[in-house]
Amino acid sequence: MFCGNGSHGNPEREVLEMFFNSRLGHAGQLALAPRARGRDFTFWFSTSSAQLSAHSRARKNFEDRERLVADLVSRSGGRMHAEFNDGDAITLAL
Repeated sequence: MFCGNGSHGNPEREVLEMFFNSRLGHAGQLALAPRARGRDFTFWFSTSSAQLSAHSRARKNFEDRERLVADLVSRSGGRMHAEFNDGDAITLAL
């Protein structure tokens, strides 16, 4: 779960890439938890760019994160999914 609305660069690109690499990176980057190996995973976001002010810096930052996440999803070979909250609440399900 990532909380951040684009303000102050959150969520940071490097953090998103680090989590992605912890599941699908090279051996030195992979998570040590055996349960994580070979399992699909989802990045859950507490908001989306659509929820932010139209011309704000935060929205531009968040749109950049959405593009990064779309790229990561496409590179994952179907293993990674992403959910952005467009409403007031979000329900997490396994």
